[in-house]
Amino acid sequence: MNKKVALVIQRYAPDTAGSEQHARITASLLAEHYEVEVLTTTASDMVTWRNHFSPGETAEGNIKIKRFEVTSGRQKTWEGLYALMLRRLKTHGETGWPLSLEEEWIRLQGPHSEGLLAYLSEHQHNYDAVIFYTYLYSPTYFGTACVEKNRSLLMPTLHDEPAARLACYAHAARRVKRIVWNTFAEQKLGEKLWGNLPGTMTGLPIDIPDPVSPVRAAPYVLYSGRIEPGKGCDDLVAMIQNSSARVDLRLTGTKYMKLSGSRIHYEGYVTAQKKLELLAGSICFAMPSPNESLSIATLEAMAAGVPVLVNGKNPVLREHVEESGGGFCYESSGEFDEAILTLKDNADLRSTMGQKGRAYVQRRFSHRSIRDAWISAIESGA
Repeated sequence: MNKKVALVIQRYAPDTAGSEQHARITASLLAEHYEVEVLTTTASDMVTWRNHFSPGETAEGNIKIKRFEVTSGRQKTWEGLYALMLRRLKTHGETGWPLSLEEEWIRLQGPHSEGLLAYLSEHQHNYDAVIFYTYLYSPTYFGTACVEKNRSLLMPTLHDEPAARLACYAHAARRVKRIVWNTFAEQKLGEKLWGNLPGTMTGLPIDIPDPVSPVRAAPYVLYSGRIEPGKGCDDLVAMIQNSSARVDLRLTGTKYMKLSGSRIHYEGYVTAQKKLELLAGSICFAMPSPNESLSIATLEAMAAGVPVLVNGKNPVLREHVEESGGGFCYESSGEFDEAILTLKDNADLRSTMGQKGRAYVQRRFSHRSIRDAWISAIESGA
């Protein structure tokens, strides 16, 4: 009989990106070797965390999904406490708060589910391993306190943000037997914040797609993912609008900000095939995000043989480019513009960078290597 693994995540839906998309792909990967159950909430919206899905058990293929009602979504008092936290961190480098107040901030942030936590406490022994996804939210923080250390792992999807410096998260990281990292840059940050804890390097399997017919249009840069200022999309739009290269920007994904301008084209949420066609027709894929623990969209672009142009202040994105040679990093609008001009006018360079990026993904993020790393993490002792 296969061993049983639970994956705990704050929300689980087909149209999510980032850590939630990461969790979905990992669940499918692990289901090749284990019996997998996803334990999550009924939330869909990541701002309010209000109940959306019906509680109870459903299935996607051979993966069981158990949803639990959100006891409390994001509360109004959270924003005031968050602003106070930011001031304390900026002034003192730490909040100076007692553990109970930092934990209250996590509850107020949402989604907090008493039912999910009670289920973990009562049924943890049904699972050979419990994997907690994303360090930031209540299901992981309080869930790690409900499960014995020898059966719990944490995939933090960590990036450099103020909340990562809360002392409570370092405390939670020590409650699991092993940290599962996406990149060496993420691991370096985690060890700086939380100390040198037992860990395993995994990542995510990235498929190498077959060639497709490109979209034929005026020269354009492509962005895919959540379209919001927190992902650097406001800066990206401004740089494209002011670029001397006179290229367009096409964006796919869920939109959380207004878009305007003659060079800006919102494509909506597109199929995987359409996204590949847009990638094939672009001069490069841009990722302006200041905070990433892996960046699936960037790796998918590299796998498709497209050069990438990434925010060089993000150590994870810089790692991908410097290890592969598959694109450019920028730290200013001037460097961004220079890179766009270079790529626009040099098809041979675009091809060479695309091939290097593709080879990097094949080498570092193959299905087999990521699967074996996860199995090693799950089967390892404390």
